[in-house]
Amino acid sequence: LLTIITCGIYNMYIQYVLGKALMEGQAAQGARVNESLPILGLLLAIFGLGIVVMAIEQNEINTLCE
Repeated sequence: LLTIITCGIYNMYIQYVLGKALMEGQAAQGARVNESLPILGLLLAIFGLGIVVMAIEQNEINTLCE
């Protein structure tokens, strides 16, 4: 709902924050840290490729869980 109200700006913010949280989780677990994840998520969300960002983030979550 907030994404619709803010014309997509909220989605861009969420993609950036989620990328940052994943980066912190990777560092806490001692795994390989993907430092470009927040910026990559933001840029892809700006260009309308939110589904690609979600797939990349899901891959990082799966790797972290293994």
